[in-house]
Amino acid sequence: MEYAPFPTPSQLTRLADSLSSGSALYYLRRFEGGLSCTIDQIEQLETSGQRRKLILRRYGPWADGGNLTREVAALSIAATGNVPVPELVWIDTDDIFSERAIVTTDMNGEAQTKPLGIGTWPEQLAIAAAQIHAVPLSKEGAKALGDLESFVQRCTSEMEPPVEFRTHPLGTRLWERRQELFESIGTGESMFVHADYWPGNTLWRDGHLVAVIDWEDAGFGDPMVDVADCTNDLRFIEMDDLADRFVDKYAAESSNDMKSLPLWNIIAQTHPFPDIAKWLPSFHAMGWPDITVDELRARHMNQIERALAETN
Repeated sequence: MEYAPFPTPSQLTRLADSLSSGSALYYLRRFEGGLSCTIDQIEQLETSGQRRKLILRRYGPWADGGNLTREVAALSIAATGNVPVPELVWIDTDDIFSERAIVTTDMNGEAQTKPLGIGTWPEQLAIAAAQIHAVPLSKEGAKALGDLESFVQRCTSEMEPPVEFRTHPLGTRLWERRQELFESIGTGESMFVHADYWPGNTLWRDGHLVAVIDWEDAGFGDPMVDVADCTNDLRFIEMDDLADRFVDKYAAESSNDMKSLPLWNIIAQTHPFPDIAKWLPSFHAMGWPDITVDELRARHMNQIERALAETN
C-alpha cells in the first residue's frame, strides 16, 4: 500500500480554518493496513475549548478515482437506515491536499479481529449486515454507488480465465466453477451492500459494535457478497465456528434469499488474485503480526479447496 504523506502544519492550519474559523488541529496517529485509503486521526480544538477527534481520509492516485464519491454517498445512504456509521464532516473542495480528501467523525471504537471475549461478536456482525441490506435505496442512490451487476456481466462474458486466474495453481478451476455457478444459480436481488464487509471494517467498544467503516467499495448488488466476504475472512483467521454462527444469525435476521451464497463464496476466493501476499500488511495491522507470507498463501489454498469441495 502506498500511503499519502503525513499532513503538514500548513495543511492542518488550513483544514482547521475550513472546519471552524479560529479552531486548531493536532495530528494524533496513522492507521495502517488499508489497501486503498490513507487514514489519519486528528484532534480539533475549537475556540470554545471543546476537543473532538476526527478522521482524515485521503484517496490518492493509487486508488480508484470513484472511491471518495462512493464513500460520501454510502455514508449518507447508510445513515438513513440507522446503520452505525461515521458522520461526514468535510470534503476538500479547496485542494488543501494533493489527494482527494474527506473528514469524518471518530466513532471512538477499536477494530477487533481477535476479540478477547467472543460473546455475541458474530451475531452482532450478522445483525449489522442485515441492517445494511435493509436500507431502502433510491434510483439516485444506486447511481451514486458501484453497480455489482457490471461486475457480473463482465465475468459472465469472459470466454477464458483472465491472466490473474491463470497464474494461480487453482485459478482455472475457480474460474470454471464460478462460471458454472453463474449459469446454474445466478445472483440474488440487488440492494444496498458494503462490498468489503469483514471484521476489520467494524469498530467496537465494550463488546458492542459501534460503527461500520470503510465504505469506498459500497455498491448496489446481491447482499450475499457481504455475507460471503465476512464468512471467508472469519475462516481465514481460523474462526470457523464463528463463521457458521454469523451465517445462521444473518439467515434469522434477514428475509433475503441466500441461494447465491455458494457463488459469492467462490468469488471471495478470487479477491486477492494473483497473490494474497499483497494482503499481508493488513493482517499484520489487524492483530496477526506473526503470520508469514507462506502461511497466508497456505491458508488461501485451503480456503479455495474448501470452497471448491462445498460446491462440487
